[in-house]
Amino acid sequence: QRQELYAGAYHYFIKGGVSMAYQRKTRDRWDIETNYGYGWEVENSEYTRADAKRSLREYRENLEAYGKCAVRMTKHRERLEVSA
Repeated sequence: QRQELYAGAYHYFIKGGVSMAYQRKTRDRWDIETNYGYGWEVENSEYTRADAKRSLREYRENLEAYGKCAVRMTKHRERLEVSA
């Protein structure tokens, strides 16, 4: 069995020329969290970084009117269900 790096994914070449692409076992989730002075709370979750950045910008713009409120974006990984 031979392993090569191709376009950011691992491909395995087995006898007969059959290749299997790497399949992720997790997916990324970005949480938008706010802190009103009582600790961090998750307000929203997004599954693409672009959507998370847009959502973070919207929360920051909307919460400026309320004074001091910290808003942050954190990345988490969720395990995908294994299909047989």
